[in-house]
Amino acid sequence: MDLVIKDLYKDELRSNFLVTADRKKVWQAELNILRELDRICRKHGIRYFADYGTLLGAVRHQGFVPWDDDIDVVMLRPEYERFKQVAAIEIREPLFFQNTYTDGFVTGFSKIRDSRTSAVEFPDYDGMHQGIFVDIFPLDDVPDGSVRQNNIFQIELEIWRTIMDERNLQHDLANGAATRLSGDLLHRLLALPRQERFAEYEKFCSNHFGTSEMIDVVTYTFGGSGVQLPREYYADVVYLPFEGIQIPAPKLYHEVLSRRYGDYEKPVRGGSMHEGIILSADISYRELMAAYQKDSSLE
Repeated sequence: MDLVIKDLYKDELRSNFLVTADRKKVWQAELNILRELDRICRKHGIRYFADYGTLLGAVRHQGFVPWDDDIDVVMLRPEYERFKQVAAIEIREPLFFQNTYTDGFVTGFSKIRDSRTSAVEFPDYDGMHQGIFVDIFPLDDVPDGSVRQNNIFQIELEIWRTIMDERNLQHDLANGAATRLSGDLLHRLLALPRQERFAEYEKFCSNHFGTSEMIDVVTYTFGGSGVQLPREYYADVVYLPFEGIQIPAPKLYHEVLSRRYGDYEKPVRGGSMHEGIILSADISYRELMAAYQKDSSLE
């Protein structure tokens, strides 16, 4: 039986914010995806944690933040790698396990999407699945002040640049910029297909996991938006209420949220991380994209 948001087909006010029935249906679709993720993790003994806005919602609202529209979970890198392996076998239509290897769209994390629905962020790009999703982020080591860990982080960044910043990296190498990896090795990486470069990046992250006292979604750290968190914050699991179910969270969730948001107990209304996405729990992204492309061809 599908997990059902209370009063699914009724608009309601939550924290003085109008939550529409359409938003609730999106939430329900995400909870159904989360149920499948949880089933897989329980079956294979894989730990995951609610994080970001989902953790904030669980602690402050016992459910979704009213103005949010997604579910975020994190896994420590070793468990994330195990999840990728089993999810590729376990997940079947209408769900789709999306990452760099399965959909040709390079990203540092994974998603589980529902192909019967729409979460269209790129209407001009028809080469990827764009159903409603749950985000799954790996937590990797990030600098903790040690020279060794800083070197590891810089190498991770250089490998990441071969994937996401090719042109500027090539320019830097041509102009003799100093790098941790040799210029020859970086050129050999650049010559590989992009998915293989990404596999080398993830292999390096896996091989060096456990070398730092601090962890984060390392690709966010690359971009300057990460929040470095002590590894101990994710040592133990506690279950918190969320829309009538229980979801796993870091036992030290107060410390996690304080680091991420400061005074998180005071609601600050804002947009979601996915402003501009076309969301529908009733129409498949394939149908929506076909209609969009037809309209575009008539212009």
